[in-house]
Parts: sequence; structure tokens; C-alpha cells
Amino acid sequence: LCFSSACVPAQSVLTLKAALGNGLENYETIKARNNYLKAAEKNLALSRREYVPNLTVSAQQDYGTVNGQNGPLYGFNGLGVASSGLPLPNQNWNAGFGALYLANINWEFFNFGRTAE
Repeated sequence: LCFSSACVPAQSVLTLKAALGNGLENYETIKARNNYLKAAEKNLALSRREYVPNLTVSAQQDYGTVNGQNGPLYGFNGLGVASSGLPLPNQNWNAGFGALYLANINWEFFNFGRTAE
């Protein structure tokens, strides 16, 4: 037999903490469940933010007749008003300026337990 004095390195020791970390990084089901948990937390935070009242506004500046009005319109969150009348049988150029401003506050105070989860 021949004995060698060369040292062969042994395998490194795998601690329990390192093994758990390795499993958490490589096991796809655990990653998916962790993502489900993060999504549920964000959904709960969104439900709590939606619980407070929200304010919507719109503004309209017009120039025209009852036969048709032209002008810029800004409707935030879907609120807009068309303040034109019915068409007239003949053309009328007696125009005037007009304005319309709206403010609306919505508050859903019945949320059926979304914020309590």
C-alpha cells in the first residue's frame, strides 16, 4: 500500500438554517404560496384604501347655441355632462358662453367585511 500525504478536502457541513434556506429558494410551491400571501396582503391594503371617500370633479367651458355647443370638457372618473339642447329647424347664430362645474363625493360605507380580513 502506498500512503499519500496529500490532503483531500472533506465536504462542507450543511447547517439546518442553510438547508431550510436552500429549500425555500428552490421549491417552486413554496415560492408560489409566498407570492399568494404577498398578493393577499396587497389586496387587503387596497381594500382599506378604497374604504375612505373619494372626490371626483369635472369642468366644462362652452361657447355655442342651444343647437350645438363647442368647448373643452374635463370629466374625471367618468363624470361628464352634455348641456346642449334639441336641434332647431333653422340655424341660429345667437351664441353665448356657458360653464358647468361638478364635484361628487363617493363613499362606500358597506364593504361587506373586505377591510376586516
